[in-house]
Amino acid sequence: LEPVAEAKADETEEESIQINLQNWEAEAPYLDSLRQADSPLLYQRYLDLKSTYGKIPAYYVEVADFLWQKGQKAQALKVLSNLGEIGVDNPQYLRIMARRLLQWGEISWAIEVFKQIVELRPYEPQSLRDLALAHAQNGQIQKAIDGLYEVITTPWDDRFPEIEVVAAHEMNSLIGQSKEPLSLSDIDPRLLAQLPTDIRVVLDWDANDI
Repeated sequence: LEPVAEAKADETEEESIQINLQNWEAEAPYLDSLRQADSPLLYQRYLDLKSTYGKIPAYYVEVADFLWQKGQKAQALKVLSNLGEIGVDNPQYLRIMARRLLQWGEISWAIEVFKQIVELRPYEPQSLRDLALAHAQNGQIQKAIDGLYEVITTPWDDRFPEIEVVAAHEMNSLIGQSKEPLSLSDIDPRLLAQLPTDIRVVLDWDANDI
């Protein structure tokens, strides 16, 4: 009987699935040059290569990623900040910068960049949505909900069909997960609902119909 009992115990155990993702490694001549440099000389090598590749936005992102993976976080942030300088009026560059900052846990800095994007593109719901989700990642759930509700209730151009549906799902998800008291009195109760899903996948882009 003992083997049978062990078999039943095994049947009740939940299987766990683990997915390991490998870091994507970009291929570019300047990265090859950095890989050949000693660790203390990486930032100087970046400066040496800047005269050749400094007008390429990807240069700053990929070099910053490389330095971050090498543990040189201060230098990585300094390199990434150049993307904000060359794209000070370019929301696409700024959005790339802000999302990389979020990925690295530099949330407060990312929020400031997203605010800058909102000022540049107040007519695009993505800007408000990005800012709201950054607030959520920073633990500012009420600010996130208020921002998403603004996305839901603002009339947008026809180029952004059903963006309010995406925002409504995200708003309700935050409400359902929040452990802090929230002010929801200004939200139309018809928009409040528990979502029957655990995982959602959202694809977004900031290019116009291309």
